[in-house]
Amino acid sequence: MERCGLVSRVCSQGKRWRSAVIAAVALSGCQSQAPLPAQALPAPELSYLNIAISVPLEPLATAVDNDMPRSGGIQPFQDRLDGGAEPPACGVDAGYSIGRGPLAITGSSEAITTSVELSYWLQGRKQVPCPGPVITGSCGTEGEPFRTATVFVDSTISIDPNLTTSARSTLRRVAPGNRCVLHPLEVDVTNSVMKGFDTTLTQMLPALDKRLSAALDLRRRALAGWARMSEPSELRPNLWLTLNPEGLGVVPVTVAAGELRTGLQLRLRPVVTAGAKPKAFPKPMPRADVAQPSDSFKLQIPVDLQESFVQARLNQSLDIGGGGTTLSLSGYSVRVTGADIYGQGPKVVVKLTFSGDLSGTAYLAGTPYYDPDTRTLSFPDLDYTLDTKQTLLSAANWVAQDEVRDRLRTRFQIDMAAGIQRMAQALEEVLNRRRGSVQLHGTVQDLNLRGVYRLENGDVFTAYLSATGKISADVDVE
Repeated sequence: MERCGLVSRVCSQGKRWRSAVIAAVALSGCQSQAPLPAQALPAPELSYLNIAISVPLEPLATAVDNDMPRSGGIQPFQDRLDGGAEPPACGVDAGYSIGRGPLAITGSSEAITTSVELSYWLQGRKQVPCPGPVITGSCGTEGEPFRTATVFVDSTISIDPNLTTSARSTLRRVAPGNRCVLHPLEVDVTNSVMKGFDTTLTQMLPALDKRLSAALDLRRRALAGWARMSEPSELRPNLWLTLNPEGLGVVPVTVAAGELRTGLQLRLRPVVTAGAKPKAFPKPMPRADVAQPSDSFKLQIPVDLQESFVQARLNQSLDIGGGGTTLSLSGYSVRVTGADIYGQGPKVVVKLTFSGDLSGTAYLAGTPYYDPDTRTLSFPDLDYTLDTKQTLLSAANWVAQDEVRDRLRTRFQIDMAAGIQRMAQALEEVLNRRRGSVQLHGTVQDLNLRGVYRLENGDVFTAYLSATGKISADVDVE
């Protein structure tokens, strides 16, 4: 029969409670590894998310088109210009109709251009001389084709440091498609009509600016996103990601390939916590500085394990709530009735309480070590504590302490590759969620576990993950 003491057998149950060691990963497997020196804690890094944002121009054009009237006018001779045709004013009685085609929005560089085709007719009457006979003239009526003109409006969109979106539009001179010559007077009034269009359309530009600004409305969306990032997001049951944003940058607006493009750079300090949902400590959204266009992210993520979370899984694996686990050791029957895990300096200590043919307490302590090449977690210095050694020396059944210690070190080889892959998938799900009118698209290109540490002032374990990838956002026009 194998010569192995109680502590060796209890801890060989590592496969059953290893999921408690790191909540960020699933722990499984056993491999052999020689003792290695303690690893240095990685230097803190400020993480960042560069979210490339795009707003397609086609639905924006549709939204603006739906907001603007398609036609307007006044029945013939109902519009009295300069007091009307009757004396003593001796002005003009006029009427007109204006219609438009669909709006089109294109753009390049830093501006978008809205264009639309207009069609119109014009009719008027005047006493010549006054008082005297009434003369009527028109263009685009009496079987003539409508007269046409083309309108171009150039708009620039800017985002200020508080993320307020502003649009400023300017009207180019309205270009006539053909001439408006009043028949039978043969008077060309095209230039006067275009000037009238300029005046009327210029008065409509504030409404266009308001609609273009609302299409992006980056501040409202950013405020909502900032609040959500300050709230823990559940990656898996009892595993929480909090991004903790603290800095902000905004990319100047440009137009290319049928899209309005901008972006946000979020500077944050993410953390993953296992156990109960942690409290949120949101910070006010700061003013933004100018950021360069990018769609990459780099995250350093410490994964903290609450001691209660680890303890609960250790109790479950050993059925402590059901009275404990019975083991047969070298002809003895021993029941493990208690197991406690806690930190001690840079080490993790497991206290085992047992009864039966042998009774007492055993303590095991070890420093976690992570090998990034094999993706395994081990405890190369795992050993009994001093009190446990003294107890073992007094019992004949525990003479092979070194052999037991070496076997325990071998048993505590934990393959973390599958768990890291699951963490990458969970992170990618967060980066692809829809938030109202914003659809995120994220890809985790690389996720590595940099190390596993016991922090003296932390929970039982802290694992440091490093993730890189791409992220962008499509904004629906509302």
